[in-house]
Amino acid sequence: MTKTPNYFNLLPMVEMTNKHHAFAARLTDEMSKKGLSVKDLSASAGVTYEMARRYTLGTAKPRDEKLERIARLLGVQPAWLEYGREA
Repeated sequence: MTKTPNYFNLLPMVEMTNKHHAFAARLTDEMSKKGLSVKDLSASAGVTYEMARRYTLGTAKPRDEKLERIARLLGVQPAWLEYGREA
C-alpha cells in the first residue's frame, strides 16, 4: 500500500521561517520606492545575492553593521527599518 504524503503538514514550518516579515515588508517597500533591486541591496550591504534575497523574504535579518549600510542606502533610520519606529 502506497501512502500519499501530506504536504499540508509543511505549512507551519514555512510560516515559522518567515519570522522577520515586518522587517522584510519595510525593506521591500523602501526598495520599491527608490527603484532598488536585490542586486543593489546585495552590493550596498556587502552580502551575497542570496542573503540579500533572504532579507527581502523575511527569512533572515541583517546584523547591526549591515543594517546600518542598508538604512543609509534607503535613506532611513536603522531603528525604523529594524523595529518600525524611530529611536
